[in-house]
Amino acid sequence: AQYRGHCVTIRGINYARVSDPDQVHGVSLDVQQDVGREWFIRQGAELARMFREEGQSGRSRNRKDLLAAFEFIRTEQRAGRVLNVFLVQDLSRFCRNLEDQLWLKRELRQLGVRLASVVMPITEDAHGRFLQNTLGAAHEFQVDYQGEKIAACMLARIRQGRWPFPAPLGYRN
Repeated sequence: AQYRGHCVTIRGINYARVSDPDQVHGVSLDVQQDVGREWFIRQGAELARMFREEGQSGRSRNRKDLLAAFEFIRTEQRAGRVLNVFLVQDLSRFCRNLEDQLWLKRELRQLGVRLASVVMPITEDAHGRFLQNTLGAAHEFQVDYQGEKIAACMLARIRQGRWPFPAPLGYRN
């Protein structure tokens, strides 16, 4: 990439995540990795490493591969290697908790790394921050609301005299 006549190296990581362990055997992680590779190629950028979070909720920032990605960034920087992009397919793959999303973005900014998305431009002007925060709140709402609906359905089953969970070993469902 060019910036005022100077060559700027774009080098980053791609982070893919699915929430449910059952999704690990589907295609979502592979698709996220494929579109991430394509994004780096289109940008003329170097993909330094891919991180693949298998079956971890986006509600917490304490995810094994997310933490490993941040440690990789720090390690690369200590070694003097440029790393300036943290790519996700979309913000829901990054985080589903607005407070954590803001914290993680602040950590990236302090490391000199920008958050990028395959499906939407992420900008740091007033409109871009508003959109990111609105989407972050919407992702958090979606997870919270879904949890409330599931809890209500489970309670309704219990009130009907039905057990909402798989039967323990040795019992019939």
